[in-house]
Amino acid sequence: MRSRLVATAMFALFSNVLCIAAVSLSMSMPLKASRTIDDMDKKGRAEPVSQSKNSDVVVTAPREEHYPVTSKASSQFQEEAILARQANSEAQFFSRCIKAKDAPLLRQLVDSPPNSPIRSSALDRIVKNHSACYPGFNPISGASQNFFGDCNPRGSFQPVFDPKSHRLVRAVADRTICQAFFDRGAIVGKVIELYTQNLTLSVVQLNRADVVSRFRIREERFDKSRAKDERLFTTVVSCLVEAHPEVALQYSGSKANSSSETRLQRALIGLTPECVGGKKKVEVDPSVFRVFVTDAVYSWMIALRGTDSLIPPG
Repeated sequence: MRSRLVATAMFALFSNVLCIAAVSLSMSMPLKASRTIDDMDKKGRAEPVSQSKNSDVVVTAPREEHYPVTSKASSQFQEEAILARQANSEAQFFSRCIKAKDAPLLRQLVDSPPNSPIRSSALDRIVKNHSACYPGFNPISGASQNFFGDCNPRGSFQPVFDPKSHRLVRAVADRTICQAFFDRGAIVGKVIELYTQNLTLSVVQLNRADVVSRFRIREERFDKSRAKDERLFTTVVSCLVEAHPEVALQYSGSKANSSSETRLQRALIGLTPECVGGKKKVEVDPSVFRVFVTDAVYSWMIALRGTDSLIPPG
């Protein structure tokens, strides 16, 4: 019996959750594939989804037109989606500066409960420690405690006209998201690259009772600190990763905003209707979806290793 973590409630919200998350919250590594996806089209109409640079194993799936589920970028909150795309690209750029010497802060950032002061403080310190690498670093903003870790808002700003002075006196964000959400997601991806070069993920591994138990214990603890929409989408994405861990691992390490990233995202969603409540069509914000998937990949890796962190004590 498979242990798939199928989400059982509120699937009608699935197409909107990532847009909501983008508003409210707001590496390239080889795939170590250990098997071929078992959802091959019976007539053999298959194509490669991904291939490891260090392996002859090719992960294949039915051609996209045969996927049980079709996915596309959300048509809602388009301004936020553009901001999220930019934020994701800049976060991926910044993550290249993260090194193993950052291990103590990385443990606090990656392994502390969501939305916790420890997590936000660690991210703030990491950004300041690598400020020369951080796109658009503003030392004035950095003077505020945990500015870069709490949110670090970015958005489209519109000046406000003061009728008394007939001047534009201040600027207010018309649409904003939190850069910190994407920065942490990119850093989690970098941690996977730094510390799991020889670790494989397979359905057989993730269906072991001990692995599922450890995964559930960690996620239940973290759920206490998550917002409602975060909990829902984490459950859905965890199911997707468990169903096709090879694709998820490759996706989390793909180049941001690339055709490879898009292809892997569509495969991850399209091949797993049981994780999206049997829906035929879903809409997601690609940039936000990537952060959730990367986090789920990391959580499954921790469960597989049977440890509380992939980062060695520093």
